[in-house]
Amino acid sequence: TLHNVDCSEERSVRRGEGQVEALELILERETSSDYKISHLLGCGNALQCVWKSLTWEMGGRSIGQLDR
Repeated sequence: TLHNVDCSEERSVRRGEGQVEALELILERETSSDYKISHLLGCGNALQCVWKSLTWEMGGRSIGQLDR
């Protein structure tokens, strides 16, 4: 799912626990709005790159369920 996304910089820090915690906080805040989740996953910025990287590394668990 990382095709056509420039992750050169973001991928170098995607394993940081701080990134995971930040994404979990976003999930807790935003899961009440499917629209916001869809927007975050589709905005094509660094956050999307980190999300997709984590989704791929986690084998599609948790946040991967929202990426369809």
